Amino acid sequence: TRNIETLEPEDLEGFDLWAMSPPCQPFTMTRGARQRDLGDNRCKALDHLCSLLPRLEKPPQWIAFENVKGFRGSLARDRWRAVLHETGYTCRELLLDLARVGTPNHRMRYYLLAERSGRFANDNDSGGGAGEAGETLQGAQAGV
Repeated sequence: TRNIETLEPEDLEGFDLWAMSPPCQPFTMTRGARQRDLGDNRCKALDHLCSLLPRLEKPPQWIAFENVKGFRGSLARDRWRAVLHETGYTCRELLLDLARVGTPNHRMRYYLLAERSGRFANDNDSGGGAGEAGETLQGAQAGV
């Protein structure tokens, strides 16, 4: 294994899919959490990927991203979305309560699906809406 912060563009070329779940501590909303966002050292790996993605000659076709609900209102999310947009991705963001898919507890999670296509073009400006379990953030803003 290697530290993500040491990767170079050639290390990431040609993969079809990136499945990502960066550390949640900078964004968690649990009692006593500091929510330091980009100021937290645990964000350095995501920040490094933000700088590498635009430099790839063969970026992944798809990116699947998961984190805690608090990620959706973060500066890290804004930076990640901007980099995805700049590199030709369209995205769909969702907040999903995992109890809706059969887990025995309620656990709201943030998901982002990105594709180098126009598939999610209508979702691209979804922003950081409140969202309910299983809705896209855009749908939640529209009152769907």
